[in-house]
Amino acid sequence: HSGSSAFRVSGPALAPEGDPAAFTLRWEGSIVVTYQVQYSEDLRTWTDAVDGLRTGAGIHTYIDTSMPDQSKRYYRILIR
Repeated sequence: HSGSSAFRVSGPALAPEGDPAAFTLRWEGSIVVTYQVQYSEDLRTWTDAVDGLRTGAGIHTYIDTSMPDQSKRYYRILIR
């Protein structure tokens, strides 16, 4: 992975397909790169998202349908 490569997340959105308790992340992946979606309620403790591992080129989508009834949930995508 090159330091000059661009990483772009597009379209973070709530309520895909009419589900008000879901959140969607989409991003464009690069060849030979592995991505891990993580979430946090406090920005200190991060948890790997279930089914949040993606690899390779193309458009990747992660949908979190397990959001608890909390006021906040933060997401990040790690490049591994």
